[in-house]
Amino acid sequence: MTLYFKPPRGIRSGLLWAALKMAAAAHGDVSSSASLPFVDSMPAAPAVWHVLDWRKRAIAFDRIVFDENARGIHMPLLKWVGASKEQFMIPSYVGLYKGGEAICCLAAVVGGRLVDADKGNARGTDWLRLSQKWFS
Repeated sequence: MTLYFKPPRGIRSGLLWAALKMAAAAHGDVSSSASLPFVDSMPAAPAVWHVLDWRKRAIAFDRIVFDENARGIHMPLLKWVGASKEQFMIPSYVGLYKGGEAICCLAAVVGGRLVDADKGNARGTDWLRLSQKWFS
């Protein structure tokens, strides 16, 4: 019999653990499952299989989001808060014109850094320093 969690500490919990262990032993191996013919007939992997290149997609996202000169509908996505450019905003979704959330801005900076984009001096802007405004 295989149990997949550790017993908790303490006298009461020790008694509970012993009772659970005895109940599991009475019912046999809990890790086995019934065979369903319909499920067994399904292929192990889909016939059409396409793995996305997430690194390539993250780099493209970084280029689009941090491009202040992007042109098009709802572009540029990056907005500055105030004239001094001391805080930036990335909308939670495309088409949102006011407000923003720290999770979008910080995730974009961290995600860019994970694919080796220099966020300390990307296009002359220190996005890491600007991200600190979201913590105040």
